[in-house]
Amino acid sequence: MKSFVLALLLGTISCASLSWAQTPPRFEPRVTAAMRAPYYFAMLPAQYDYKEGDYEETTPARGIAYRLAEDGTNEELWAVEDWYATTVYLAADGHHLVRMGNWPEGNRPEQEDLAVAFYKDGELLKSYSTADLVGNPNNVRPESGHYFWLSRDERYPDLTYSNHFLLKTIENKIFEFDISTGDIIGTMAESVRTRATTASRIPSTAPEADPATATTPDATNIEATAAESSNATVATSERPARATQNTRRSGSWDIRQDGPASFSNIPQVEAPMRPREAEILEYRP
Repeated sequence: MKSFVLALLLGTISCASLSWAQTPPRFEPRVTAAMRAPYYFAMLPAQYDYKEGDYEETTPARGIAYRLAEDGTNEELWAVEDWYATTVYLAADGHHLVRMGNWPEGNRPEQEDLAVAFYKDGELLKSYSTADLVGNPNNVRPESGHYFWLSRDERYPDLTYSNHFLLKTIENKIFEFDISTGDIIGTMAESVRTRATTASRIPSTAPEADPATATTPDATNIEATAAESSNATVATSERPARATQNTRRSGSWDIRQDGPASFSNIPQVEAPMRPREAEILEYRP
């Protein structure tokens, strides 16, 4: 009797495991809007029917780009099929799309694992795998049968107003892509060590005063110094207004309107280190 109960229990567990393994992933419909433009992209998951102990795909996953008219009607522009992404970025022109790969399975980057792909009017321009963008496979973070390859930096990924796409890997390497071609046009490695202030890293070049020769300034010198300081303050307060005429904020960067958004004209400002970043260890490839 005990053997019969045990066999029945094992059979039930096996059937449940088989049924779970055959169940397709459950995704939800998603809508992504373009920034400051009347375009949006609807991502629709595949539909399945359960027949004879198995799931059969009845409608493939697809995505549709629309233009929202002033009267509230929608105009279909283009579509993609046979893939679903939880994260996409639609450019302001309504034609270019950036697709991020879903959470990859396994414990190390593979050529089959999509990292990012670029499309124009539904046609694939170029794609990259996680193995293409991660230098050392041991640097990814495995978890629950999958792995993380992107940085936790909340500023990335980012689609700029100049139609450049920035992403940061777990190795703290930033890639810059031209979404019109999908090409990599710049890379930058960002240190993960504790950031010190600029002042603390620049040694003082001013000579030390000799107490034996030090003199006390008279009233005339004090008035002249105060006047120079006042003039310098006025001049400094006027400069930022002129300097920002050709710049516009995009995410956490200042993107120049008179040039492409490349690392050559993005100010490299030392940001204060957040508590989460202080916990990250330096990777050694």
